[in-house]
Amino acid sequence: MVRAFGTLLDLGLAGRAVAAPPARILVCGDADCSYSSALAQRLGTAASGLCATTYEPEDGLLQRYPYATDALETLRRLGARLRCGVDARQLPAHFPDEEPWERVVFNLPQAPPLPGARNQIQRHRALLHEFCVSAQEQLTEDGQVWITLLTGQGGTPLDPIQRSHGDTWQLQHEAARAGLLVSAVMVADVEALAMAGYVPTGRRPKDGVEGGVSRLGSKRAGKGMVVHVLTRAEVAAVAVAASVDGGADAGGGNRGVAPLEWVFDNSFWLGDGGAAVPDAQQLHATGAAALREAERHALVAPPRLTDAYERPEDGRIARTYRFQYSSDRLALSREAALELNGRVCAAVVAQHGAQRRTGTEEAGDAKAAAAAAAAAAAAGEEAAAVGEEAAAASDAAVAAKPTAASPDAPPMAVADGGDADGGEATPAPTVEASDAQPSGEADGGAAAAAAVQESGAGGGGAAGADEEPGEAAPTVPTAQREPLYGGRWRQDGPRGGVS
Repeated sequence: MVRAFGTLLDLGLAGRAVAAPPARILVCGDADCSYSSALAQRLGTAASGLCATTYEPEDGLLQRYPYATDALETLRRLGARLRCGVDARQLPAHFPDEEPWERVVFNLPQAPPLPGARNQIQRHRALLHEFCVSAQEQLTEDGQVWITLLTGQGGTPLDPIQRSHGDTWQLQHEAARAGLLVSAVMVADVEALAMAGYVPTGRRPKDGVEGGVSRLGSKRAGKGMVVHVLTRAEVAAVAVAASVDGGADAGGGNRGVAPLEWVFDNSFWLGDGGAAVPDAQQLHATGAAALREAERHALVAPPRLTDAYERPEDGRIARTYRFQYSSDRLALSREAALELNGRVCAAVVAQHGAQRRTGTEEAGDAKAAAAAAAAAAAAGEEAAAVGEEAAAASDAAVAAKPTAASPDAPPMAVADGGDADGGEATPAPTVEASDAQPSGEADGGAAAAAAVQESGAGGGGAAGADEEPGEAAPTVPTAQREPLYGGRWRQDGPRGGVS
């Protein structure tokens, strides 16, 4: 069943019983309070549960938006509260003793630009994340966070305007990092909002415009705005656990309409000591068993084999599998997906006698092999130099040797540097390649057992720590390298709004 969330002018509260207490609604960053005023007029007597906030203090608000006095008077007349100087990123600090809110609304949030600064979009994403963290701490268990963005900014697959993922504010991920799901995406009715008295403003002064403030331009108004409704993922997790136990309908709980998807290529040494090499179904069962009941659905399918390698010198087997994680019930941020993948990899190692292949150890092997080769080359050069010096000394000794008839002839000089009295010569120093241990190896010389294959698409395995130093690793695509938890994190194009 499709859940109805309402509009910005009722916030899904239109069907609320008349006898019910007024809904507690917090509006954040309402520049000139025109939205809060329009909402309060729609709520009527229920406006007493509304609290409108602005970032500017009241004197600064009226200086920037002198026409806002009408909106402020309307709010006070209808019994709504007004708090100025409120930072939407610090709601618990501003409302330490307040009851939780049923709705928290933030229309067109934007981090103020820094002149000359780069990566402004990163600052907008950070603002979204900090606001989501702040809001969820003040939210009731079944409350909602409403965020309105200009069309194309949010980055969900339901946005009418699709941009490249890196050119969006990535709302799904920033919300997931705060434990929230994007449960609805709706195009705002800009005309209805304008008729109710809400026309978005800009922060840049503009001559010849009411109050010296710019309004949403015709170009922007033509593209429109998109409303995103966020809900707590914890509610969904409880519903999932209950449905697994048979205690709740599987369709209950909050659901995300734009689930994130994460893809990891995990590489393992398998079959050591005669252990059987597991197939994809066995790996999926092992991974699912390592997750909690409410998480198991996130491992969406058996992993796909992307690379098979057998080391020529000893027949050791390596396999790389692509694991996929996605959920419309969990707040599956990148950090959360990495944690799930780490548990799955650990279970594969424990259950199937596998060993993870890690890029750190591969790099250690390569570094150790290079150091050993350099040391051996230096030792060879030193030995050659000693030989040249000895040869020169021998030639000099022969040239200075007295005739046999001379009774004062000294003992013959020893060309190889040995004792003149006939003792053994001291050999030139040498450096063995094994003197340089790979990183992570114990004092006894037991090499670390794993080396990471940096790409599941590569044709062969990387050199392991117990291989001969200097063995070259196969060439792999550089665009897919990022080893992590025995594999690497990989985003594989737009899936659920994430690339």
